Amino acid sequence: MVHIGTNATPETPADGDEVCNALVWKTLVFGNTSVVCEKKIQVSSGSRHTDLFSWTTFVRALDNTDISKWVDRVVFYLHASFDGPVRIVTNPPYEITTEGYGVFEVWVRVFFKDPAFPPVQFSFVNVLADPKGVRANTIIKEIPMQVVFVCPPMWYVPLLTDKSPCPRRYASQDQFRLTDLSTVDQAKIRVLQKLDESTSGETR
Repeated sequence: MVHIGTNATPETPADGDEVCNALVWKTLVFGNTSVVCEKKIQVSSGSRHTDLFSWTTFVRALDNTDISKWVDRVVFYLHASFDGPVRIVTNPPYEITTEGYGVFEVWVRVFFKDPAFPPVQFSFVNVLADPKGVRANTIIKEIPMQVVFVCPPMWYVPLLTDKSPCPRRYASQDQFRLTDLSTVDQAKIRVLQKLDESTSGETR
């Protein structure tokens, strides 16, 4: 879980923007899918050949709503051996597809429409093949992450809570598994109650 906020509070809004005395929770899912290509690839200068994989890494909403309402862009950082290892995606679906045979750590940064909120950054090791050696049609790795917006400006709240579906399908959408809001905490607004001397912490 990542908490992000600005210096603004309901008492001291930033740049004159009225802010919401609330936390807005959003659940993102990031990861990758992978399928084995028909061709193999020769590695190094030897005669050894290995499987070549077509894989897609993505960032999406748990419920497949349109995160472009509040996300400005997503930047994917691939291994330095790739041509153009830094890939910037400014429109949904937020995904990139490429081919390769090795696993490595993928870094992702998500930038927001409100620049007062700093980007969130996370990483994961891409998965190409089943670790048990099973030759499956499609491998998928999904990691949920909750992003908590602290006291967002009032104009930003409707964008964060908009339930419009993603306007374009993700390439691997049929393989998505984390879509059931009953198994992962649903993105929600949690109104904060004003603290007083008798309150030791936030009430839920």
